[in-house]
Amino acid sequence: MTTSRGFTGRPRAKADGERVPPGQYVTEDFPVLSAGPTPRTPLDRWTLAVQDGGSLAGEWTWEAFQALPRTELTVDIHCVTKWSKLGTVWEGVTIDDLLAAAPGTPPSSTRPRATRRPARPGSTRRAESAGSARC
Repeated sequence: MTTSRGFTGRPRAKADGERVPPGQYVTEDFPVLSAGPTPRTPLDRWTLAVQDGGSLAGEWTWEAFQALPRTELTVDIHCVTKWSKLGTVWEGVTIDDLLAAAPGTPPSSTRPRATRRPARPGSTRRAESAGSARC
């Protein structure tokens, strides 16, 4: 393999030290790697089921899932492959709303909640949230 002198790769945006962990670079797109083709499920056959200890707690068709309350979050995504995408807007159903809509789940006072965990002061670990994504 031959590399020309002066080749430095793609130009990278400057990383914001407050929002980007050391060694990460900022990207505007989603450079997600895939091991193969993305499976496609016809929406009339799509279902989502929640189980509690092996018992069916709730099940939704695509249409029923789309009718659940939606939340919009703006989050920074940091991938283990070293890219970061800042200020990403996500919209969807939170796990709290999904569990609240499942008739077979325990009352909200006894079930786990999805919560944000703030990073420790001085840590490079970023807060995780219901809107966080793993690449």
